[in-house]
Amino acid sequence: MSIERAIKRNKKTEIDGKGFPEHRLIPSSERQKELTAEWILPYEEVILEDARDIRKQVDRSLPRTEKIRERSKKFDRPYPKGFCGEIRNAVLEDMKLAMMDRSKPGMQALRGFVRQGGVIQPFWGIDNGMYFQNAIQIGDAILDVANDTVDTSKEPVVFYPNQSEAPIKRINNFTEFADVAESYWDTEVYPNIYLPHLAPLYPVLILHRAGKGKQKSDRLYLEQGVSDLMVDNLRSVTKDDLLFGLSSNFLFKSPYSEKRLPDDILEAMFSNEVIKEVQGKRPDAFATTTDPEIARQEFHRFHKGADINTVYPRYVKEAEEMRRNGYALAGFPIAKIMRF
Repeated sequence: MSIERAIKRNKKTEIDGKGFPEHRLIPSSERQKELTAEWILPYEEVILEDARDIRKQVDRSLPRTEKIRERSKKFDRPYPKGFCGEIRNAVLEDMKLAMMDRSKPGMQALRGFVRQGGVIQPFWGIDNGMYFQNAIQIGDAILDVANDTVDTSKEPVVFYPNQSEAPIKRINNFTEFADVAESYWDTEVYPNIYLPHLAPLYPVLILHRAGKGKQKSDRLYLEQGVSDLMVDNLRSVTKDDLLFGLSSNFLFKSPYSEKRLPDDILEAMFSNEVIKEVQGKRPDAFATTTDPEIARQEFHRFHKGADINTVYPRYVKEAEEMRRNGYALAGFPIAKIMRF
């Protein structure tokens, strides 16, 4: 069995039936802790040495790619600052190849770990409660191969022997996400009471102001970055036995629940041609409002006794239909105002 297939098999075995989404830090089972203690911790130094060599190789090639050059120019930031995801992904792919190289003892330790059922997977979390970070889970350990992408003076590659002591943590709810998004991304976060049909899945609105980097306009988005919370969100239940408890808590009970969009941004959103066209085709499903009680009523359609396995696919089907018809809302500005 190839290393790639073994990695996929191990992750599926570890999370089967638990519903963890992709790129989410998986709580360590006793089996993963045992494998980490046997196959990883005794070889920490050589794993670090090999990972640092791979990172150096990535640093020689990745900044020259067209994608990185364009993003550096667009956001006015030099590599490696802000490129934790790209660096993590490139290093992880090279690590998989290096596991076949018998001259690399650290990678050989990882290979043995994987063959015994150890989980190696990328994940996205919150580092030191201050910023988002992409890292690699190795059983109960965490390998951060992009540690210098916020503060470039830091060591590029660091290793944490267990999840409990590591500064990189899971994102547990939308409020945690919003707190970091506002400070780290220098954005404004608002509750999505305005598109009530989308609120259960997309409770967070992110406003990027003009003047950040080379951006000349204010732009409002339905935030997709918290997709890691989708499974937990769907299965969480409120005191009223309603599903989408995480979204409900953020919209109606969190410190963000009383925030409201500025009038000009709200007007721009309601004037969005895509939203108006979708409303014309599905007025029942995509009505707009400024009344939080209407958004609250949307959640009453998803009671605890509902078939969970049909709720999310229905949303996905609607989103796919919108995309096929040229009506993609998530990932594109739903409001835009030129400032410069």
